[in-house]
Amino acid sequence: MQTYEITITGLSDLLFHADNIEWSDLMRRWRDDPANKSRSVSGDDRSPSCTWIGNLYHDGKHVSIPSDNIMRCLMEGGAQVPVPGGKNGKTFKAQTQSGMLVVEEYWPLRVSGKLIPIGDIQKLVKVEDDFQVHVEAARNAGFALLVKRAKIGSAKHVRVRPRFSGWSASGTLQVWDDQLKISALRDILRLAGANKGIGDWRPSSRTPGPFGRFEATITEI
Repeated sequence: MQTYEITITGLSDLLFHADNIEWSDLMRRWRDDPANKSRSVSGDDRSPSCTWIGNLYHDGKHVSIPSDNIMRCLMEGGAQVPVPGGKNGKTFKAQTQSGMLVVEEYWPLRVSGKLIPIGDIQKLVKVEDDFQVHVEAARNAGFALLVKRAKIGSAKHVRVRPRFSGWSASGTLQVWDDQLKISALRDILRLAGANKGIGDWRPSSRTPGPFGRFEATITEI
């Protein structure tokens, strides 16, 4: 088994949109509460103002990138790299999932080299009706909130996504498939970062966007 240290560094801004079921249920209960009827705007992530917080990935201490997202990105990159001598156009797609593993559950996100504590952000849950407070708090923490209209069916909804510039993350990759040599891993990471990306509205999203592209360095430990 080989172990590598991987660092990914953003070539474009990163957007987060966590599939947080518990948070979605909490927001739905807030909107369905008759006491909030006059405060709620259908299809608008600024109502309540704290909706966006559920889009953040974190490890309980800091804003982070989950290993599931990294493994998915590696799979998409592996699908673009042919296996040497492979038949019928075989690629490394399957082997990125069966022959290696991201060790850590989360890779802490750094923005301009600094970690982003999640505790102070979670305190904003109490601010339900002043979105500008959230905008300023995000800015003070080192990132921005992207507010964008998105077409959902025949309607346009207002979506809010945490947006990170100057980002990077590092973690460990263990590899036990003999075909996944460091040269192949470099190709997988290069193509994954350039063509697929990570996070929301990335090039490989169902609705493609320019976000989440990166370059990577890999060092054998």
